[in-house]
Amino acid sequence: MKLNMKKSTLLAASAASLIALTASTAATADIDWNVSPYVGADVQIRHVKFGHHFGNKRFKKNYPQANLFAGIKFCDFLGIELGYETTTNKSRTVTLGTPPIKTNSSARFRGPHADLVGFLPIFNECNLHLLGYVGIAHLKASLKQYDVLANGISPARTFNKHKSVLRLGAGVQHMINDCWGVRALVGWEKTKFNLVQNQPAATPQRVKLKNSYSYGLGAFYSFSL
Repeated sequence: MKLNMKKSTLLAASAASLIALTASTAATADIDWNVSPYVGADVQIRHVKFGHHFGNKRFKKNYPQANLFAGIKFCDFLGIELGYETTTNKSRTVTLGTPPIKTNSSARFRGPHADLVGFLPIFNECNLHLLGYVGIAHLKASLKQYDVLANGISPARTFNKHKSVLRLGAGVQHMINDCWGVRALVGWEKTKFNLVQNQPAATPQRVKLKNSYSYGLGAFYSFSL
């Protein structure tokens, strides 16, 4: 827990510092306000942890994720970006409890996001930039469980929730030429919330999510207007 707090604090500080540095650099620079739209995609891994006794032994922790995005750079230092991220549906079967019960659990995360992005040139001769973002994601968590019994499977228990969450990130990007670029990003989302079983039950089951991280590489195409 302390390690996760340190990681999220470091990432938040990095993103905030980069955006602040970008703003101060832009304020003192001779800015060329040249609108430049771009589109692209990231291939990522989302790392999600669950609360102790509330899903941590039942659900997968790592989920392959795609992020499709489109943005506008207003100048060399500032832009906005809209995107949609979605993981694959990953399942895990474990045997727990007394008496032991075999349970299959699956999860998927997806939703749109909007970010303010700061860019900071560091090596102009090789078109290398640091970047940081802060934004909001409207995330949908879809979880499902069922027990594997001797005579079949139990009715499924589902856990669904839409929630708007804070997101932060930082990384580096390189322009290969005037149009094509590649980037590497590390992101954090405040996904620490509870999900309650959708089906009526005397004692509804709960799942507790912790904050999540994403790591990935991407490519994008920039249009010149």
